[in-house]
Amino acid sequence: MKHFYQQRQKPQSLVDEHDEDGGFADNISKALREYSGRLFGSSGKLRVPGFFDTLASSINITQDRITRSRMAGDPPDITLTPKLSHLGLLEFFRAEEAIAEGEDCVVRMMPQLQHFLYGD
Repeated sequence: MKHFYQQRQKPQSLVDEHDEDGGFADNISKALREYSGRLFGSSGKLRVPGFFDTLASSINITQDRITRSRMAGDPPDITLTPKLSHLGLLEFFRAEEAIAEGEDCVVRMMPQLQHFLYGD
């Protein structure tokens, strides 16, 4: 039995025709390749996610939905969004990397923060 991705995959030439600007189709294509790589691994065999992978994904999905719902009802004045999607829920050994990205995020958003706080 073939996996859904293998059955539904468009020929690469069709995907490439619409990706000149790195737009929506490019993002979808990239996401599907990453998903397939995680699912099948480098050997091409189906890799079933473990208990903690499933639990972490469920927690992330739930937290994301709660956050989006609350932000829609009472939007923040400024949102700081560090780029941490590559870190897993239980990867505590990568704390220094997460902290550094948080600091970089504040530096990137400093003009907006100063404008909000001081009205400059």
